[in-house]
Amino acid sequence: MFGSQCITIAVDAKRQGEDYKIYNKLGIDVSLSDFIKQCADRGAGEVIVNSVDNDGMMNGFDLELIKKAEQLTSLPIIACGGGGNPTHYSQLFQETSIEAVASASIFHFTQYTPNDIKRTLESLGKPVRITA
Repeated sequence: MFGSQCITIAVDAKRQGEDYKIYNKLGIDVSLSDFIKQCADRGAGEVIVNSVDNDGMMNGFDLELIKKAEQLTSLPIIACGGGGNPTHYSQLFQETSIEAVASASIFHFTQYTPNDIKRTLESLGKPVRITA
């Protein structure tokens, strides 16, 4: 038997006007608010929130999206989409309450390594494990 801590839901969110909608190929019209509430009600343990607008752009995280997601649930939020330099991670962790982040493009297309980002987070007092 698995507890809710084992269930992570990933959601692709896209800005539409003043709100965010779930981005999907099926054309299903679901607001971020409704989707996250459904995930929590159905036993999710955490939610990965990916900004479709920022994903792969390396221009910074959509802080408004992450803050909105945090307001919608008490579930842990993992931010994704937009990290391109250590300053983006500093802003994310200083301006939100998240405790985790997912990244890819920064490590494929820049000189930065995971340890560079970890050192940035460590300088903010965040607990990280830095490897040799």
